[in-house]
Amino acid sequence: MPLFFDRTDPAKITVDAVVLPANPWLEEGQGLNRKLFAAAGRARLADACQKLGHVDYGRAVITQGFDLPAKYIVHAVVPMFQHGDNINVRDAKSRMEACYIEALRLAASRGLFTVGVPLLSSGNFRWPKKEALQIATTAILKFLAQSKGEAGDSSVVANFFGTNPGDMSVYLLLSDEEAAEVAKSFFGDAKLFADEEDDFAEEAFSEDRIELVIEHNENFCEAVVRFSDKAGLSNERLYVAANLSKQQFSMIINEEVKPDKNAVLSLSVALKLNLEDTRYLLATAGYELSDSSMQDGIVAYHIQKEKYDITEINLVLHSYGQTQLGGYIYE
Repeated sequence: MPLFFDRTDPAKITVDAVVLPANPWLEEGQGLNRKLFAAAGRARLADACQKLGHVDYGRAVITQGFDLPAKYIVHAVVPMFQHGDNINVRDAKSRMEACYIEALRLAASRGLFTVGVPLLSSGNFRWPKKEALQIATTAILKFLAQSKGEAGDSSVVANFFGTNPGDMSVYLLLSDEEAAEVAKSFFGDAKLFADEEDDFAEEAFSEDRIELVIEHNENFCEAVVRFSDKAGLSNERLYVAANLSKQQFSMIINEEVKPDKNAVLSLSVALKLNLEDTRYLLATAGYELSDSSMQDGIVAYHIQKEKYDITEINLVLHSYGQTQLGGYIYE
């Protein structure tokens, strides 16, 4: 169920489906909508959209991707928002969140595994980018957390068939401008990391990892189970919090594959380990924190500050051009 942030152009990303913000008539519009129409091939895409007819706000439909690298286009009809409008903002945000979920549910119902999603309404649809990002991440994570047979919001997976949401990967596509604006409005922590890096480096990158492993005499999987039991986390809650797919986590915990360092860091954050326990978990898998790795430094900084929201950490990593936590992590 990984969620990643990506700066790839929506017209160029290679995924099963890319989500396109649309108007109710599915006609070519402005901005990203026009760009994708042009890249996909205006005539064929317009003809496919015309055959689908009118679509209500909050609903989504799917067409072929035609000339796009993406196999399909999910057309999400998003509500418009403008400060000062006489609307219930809370209701508008709820409808926007539902729009993301509807688009992802449609992709899942078609058996699709990878989906690229731009900020659907931050451009011509007038949602402020900070609010648009909050809505997008909340909706996507809510959807991805749902799997067949799991407890939760049944409306998310009602009449579900096709791809299990727990096995999907979603790429939230931010333009360079959006990424810069988001970093400026959201992440004082990124600047704090740069300012305070030396203050915690010695603590984070000091002791000998071999001694830690010998002391406890357990392997990586046994350590994960012990920490998760202590935290009271089920396997489902753990792999969701670690930004891993159900399949990836199963292969790791059943010792079918050796996790890479990224997976260990992801699980450390999900388990809300302190720096000492993070170093220990890394050591059980044969790794250690490196003072030459910016990714290690950013993750260690957030752990030290007890900031364990993996989505926020990934946004900071993304703003620094570092590898994000979770995802396809096998060697």
